[in-house]
Amino acid sequence: MGEYTRYRKTSVIEVVGKNDSGMIVRNVGNPRDRWTVPFEVFDSTYDPETRVSNPQIENNFKYHKADEAKGAQHDKVRSACKELAYTLDDLLPNSREKSLAMTKLEEVMMWANAGIARN
Repeated sequence: MGEYTRYRKTSVIEVVGKNDSGMIVRNVGNPRDRWTVPFEVFDSTYDPETRVSNPQIENNFKYHKADEAKGAQHDKVRSACKELAYTLDDLLPNSREKSLAMTKLEEVMMWANAGIARN
């Protein structure tokens, strides 16, 4: 998908095109929500968004499709974490500490897979 100029009113919209009637815009929060704003209304109502794009934020909050190599890395991380989860489940008594250990292990898996996906 191409780059769009963003504009803000009460919600952020993106201009995705023009037609004879005006600017074709979409709601950033719901990209399927598209409509046409007449040129005279658009020009008198919307101002370009002034936020400066942060590449780290843009990268961290976008979808990262796994290719075959990354998919295999994700599988290895999940497998290693699952093996450790079974080991901890066998060794630790049911307790708050065991629950926290399992939660932290899930976080390890999540962050490790995010590291693979984002880089």
